[in-house]
Amino acid sequence: MKFARCYKELLLTSVIATVTTWGTSVSFAQVKQDIDIPAQSLAAAITELAEETGIKVSAPSALLAGKTANSVSGFMTPQEALGRILAGTDIELRELAESRIVLGQTVPSGAFTDDGDVLLDPVTLTTARRIAEDVTNVPASVSVVTEQEIERSNVTDLIDYVERVPNLSFQEGGNPIDNDVSIRGISNFTGDASSGPVVGFFIDDVSLNPTGATSTINPNLIDVEQVEVLFGPQGTTFGRSTIAGAVNLITKKPSEEREAILEFQGGSFPDGRVKGTLGGSLTGDELLTARLTAFGEVDRGFIELPLQDDFNGENNFGARLALRSKPTDRLTLDLSGSFDRTVFDQNSTVDPSTFFDDQPQSFETTDGQQTLNRSLVIFDGAYDFDIGKLSSKTSLSRSSADQLSGILAVPTEVISSILTDTQSIAQEFKFDADGIQVPLLGEVGFVAGVNFAFSDEDVATDIDFGFSALVADTTESVNDLGIFGDLRFRPIERLELGVGARFSRASVTFEGEQEDAVFILPPPIGTVVVPGFPFESFSETFTAITPRGSAKYDWTDDFSTYVSISTGFRPGGFNVLGPAFGLGFDEERVINYEGGFRKSVFDDRLNLRGSGFALFYDDIQITSVIAPGSVAITNAGAARSIGTEFNINAQPIQGLKVDLSYGLSLTEFTDFDDAVVGGAETDLTGERLPNAPVHTFRITVEYEHSVKKLDADAFFRVEHSYTSEGIDVTSLTPEISGTDARNIVNLRSGLRGETWDVEAFVENLFDERFSVGSDATAIGLSLFELGETRRFGVRGRVRF
Repeated sequence: MKFARCYKELLLTSVIATVTTWGTSVSFAQVKQDIDIPAQSLAAAITELAEETGIKVSAPSALLAGKTANSVSGFMTPQEALGRILAGTDIELRELAESRIVLGQTVPSGAFTDDGDVLLDPVTLTTARRIAEDVTNVPASVSVVTEQEIERSNVTDLIDYVERVPNLSFQEGGNPIDNDVSIRGISNFTGDASSGPVVGFFIDDVSLNPTGATSTINPNLIDVEQVEVLFGPQGTTFGRSTIAGAVNLITKKPSEEREAILEFQGGSFPDGRVKGTLGGSLTGDELLTARLTAFGEVDRGFIELPLQDDFNGENNFGARLALRSKPTDRLTLDLSGSFDRTVFDQNSTVDPSTFFDDQPQSFETTDGQQTLNRSLVIFDGAYDFDIGKLSSKTSLSRSSADQLSGILAVPTEVISSILTDTQSIAQEFKFDADGIQVPLLGEVGFVAGVNFAFSDEDVATDIDFGFSALVADTTESVNDLGIFGDLRFRPIERLELGVGARFSRASVTFEGEQEDAVFILPPPIGTVVVPGFPFESFSETFTAITPRGSAKYDWTDDFSTYVSISTGFRPGGFNVLGPAFGLGFDEERVINYEGGFRKSVFDDRLNLRGSGFALFYDDIQITSVIAPGSVAITNAGAARSIGTEFNINAQPIQGLKVDLSYGLSLTEFTDFDDAVVGGAETDLTGERLPNAPVHTFRITVEYEHSVKKLDADAFFRVEHSYTSEGIDVTSLTPEISGTDARNIVNLRSGLRGETWDVEAFVENLFDERFSVGSDATAIGLSLFELGETRRFGVRGRVRF
């Protein structure tokens, strides 16, 4: 037995799986290169090695905690460098496959181990503090949807990954353009009319919604490596308008490793999706590498449009090209460009009388295509100095949305046309360093930077009621300046302290022109004339300093706790439509108190993470119905959200993995006695915030077993998510407004081979019917946006 064990360990530590290329076989971990990594924490050293060489190192997080790495410098292979870094520790090489290395704890000579040795999770990196670091080191609540989870759960858009994160929920406006996301019960109450979002959405740290436009926050996930959800205000690290949190999409970067991947999917609506990826070196080395991904998707839809003899179909296509150049070991240049288009026929607004029918039907009557185009270009350059890394990031983003919808009403038809064009250009300079030894402070790391952004949003609105029309053109401009810094240090080995702050300056300008509008409403209201307004400009500048502080203590190698305080702000602005034209609203601010823990037990087979929070808002911005058919942004005096996030990741036996998460958000207006609903003043103090689910629960169970005859792994996966209802007390009809509670169960089963995957799936197994947005219109119709009904299909992937 001892001989077998020793032979196995020797084999694992000496054999390197080759990486299959287009006609060439190379041993990636054996390619020599210049490597220079200073002595620092083990997790930081391994992270830096992965960034320098392109290898992926996996290990239980607790295994690296509290350990120090040796310095390494010279011309060597990544495997040799890793061996020197680990020298003197109780960690050894367990497995090498392609460009991935797995680490484990050294088994003492003569000890017994079996094939059931389990490694729970690889080192998961996050940029929550604007540096790449192990997620377990971050003193904050962070949820990461990894590349493996994205692939295995078939995550392709916003709604897919929202369903996998606690205290994160969504509300749809009936189409891919009108989406609202809630974090910890705080949602974007003001929609596109505000000067900034509540939840910031980013791709590679570039803001997708600087003006608060909802049409930009749900890009097709063309080539995403992982999704990071950062809970609570991110005013220090990500800037203004992340007052509830931030969602950051990290894209895949090119590497020397050549690959060709073809993915396909077919569903029962009917629908289909094809995606292809090509990548590798264009010069045979790191001088120039590239990665190209393109996809196309066709979806008939699931809601019938009887007056058009059609369905609410949706088609998507797009592509992303990424180039990387490493002229020297210290200089890295990245250039990427992406474009995606969504073309959809109609909103998913359902006639309530058909809500639970086998074939739901819509009120929609207008025939015509609606489109949403999004493009993003990012140029990122980074240079590694001996003391840290200097980076520059330039981005240009643009989206255009053309919404055309019609509702058959009595006695006429209401047709709405909204054209939205959003564009933004941004520049950021950032310097970060880690592992610096400073007297009294111990090991120090820091990030400092400055960013500029110029954003515009043009909206043309034309609503034809048959008997009158509302025509308006508005322009919103937001110019940002941010100066930020974040410092973390360890005065003693197990204690990390962190402080940071950002100075933000946002100049907000609104311009608008509106024609007269006549509303003929049912008695006793009668005819209402809303006079138009001449072209006029409103402008104001808002400034804020948003500090943060944190303390994390590693009680043992597998147990740590933290406390933190963070702040955020959202600029004010002006109303530009209806009777509230020119009426300003104030900025809102928030302070977040948070504490949490992380614990690993049973040799890292069970990981527990939990956090508790208390968010306190001042002057929170709310959309109020100041008159029938007319809304305006106002400020509530104060609001709060108190709750928790809790996660369990377990792998009790080889092949069985369980991920469970729960979120609780208790929200209320603590000062809103002058609220205006339907033109009448009312007191909403003590009421729950709009669209704020109290409970979110997610669980995923997957079992995987090797099938040697097929040289593949068979798997069965169950996904269950529950979200409680979210009501809207600021609506004219709070009894029906908001979102329904929902229980969604998905099943997936298939085979995963070394070069191929195949899977059958059922999504929304029990055909749960739920509204993801509802309200009553000024003409008396109740509108419900139906969530996706039951769908089944197959999908596969081939790697060449």
